[in-house]
Amino acid sequence: MTYCFSIFEIIAVVSYVLIFVIAGLVKGVVGFGTPLITVPFIGMIHDIPTAVGWSLLPIIFSNLLQAYECRGSSVVFKRVWPLLACLSVSLILSVQLLKSFHSNVITMLVGFLILFFVSSQFFPRPPKIAERWQSPVLVVAGITSGFIGGLTSFYGLPALQALISIDLNRREFILSTSALFLLGTGVLGTGMLVLGLVSVADLLISLLFVFPTILGTELGGRMSERLSIRTFRIILLLVLSVAGSVMILRSIYSIL
Repeated sequence: MTYCFSIFEIIAVVSYVLIFVIAGLVKGVVGFGTPLITVPFIGMIHDIPTAVGWSLLPIIFSNLLQAYECRGSSVVFKRVWPLLACLSVSLILSVQLLKSFHSNVITMLVGFLILFFVSSQFFPRPPKIAERWQSPVLVVAGITSGFIGGLTSFYGLPALQALISIDLNRREFILSTSALFLLGTGVLGTGMLVLGLVSVADLLISLLFVFPTILGTELGGRMSERLSIRTFRIILLLVLSVAGSVMILRSIYSIL
């Protein structure tokens, strides 16, 4: 018996591929952001654990690619290791909290975190932290980000703000954020697999989206040399605002 895809299934597949291409573009331009795009937009249709599961391998491979390209700046790990270590430990201890909340509650929390991230972009740039205070700040940021990640699957805040505040150059920042998301995704993905929140089928689906993400990352890297960062930033924040708002409204509607 031959199975024919419906027009709706074809549209859904094309939409998913576009989401991962766009996520790669964002990462290629600004150095981070893959889960900021994939999780909220897939989460508008599926639950957050599924969205995270589908995003795991694209996040890992795209960050491996950028980490390799910036490997010459590896000396930065002498500065940022407290953040990476504390994030990993905190996330290991807190990831089990994901199973304690209803999926609609998690979706709503992620929606609010997305809107908070958008709002934070209009705050004054974080002041540069004196060198003697950088390690304590990175420790606190790592612990806090890991705990938030355990509650919501989003572990990028306030870790990203901390990295911005220690005055890294572009390649150091990209390498640091790549390591951040590699470690965080590895810990989070393993924990969710153990807890049964992500299945092997989710990982196989995730594998299909690796190439679109890598393609978007490469295109974004080229665009970053030509595109106005300000224009791109405005578009990105508008898109994230819509995604976060839809997730919150969808969760409220489902709860009611």
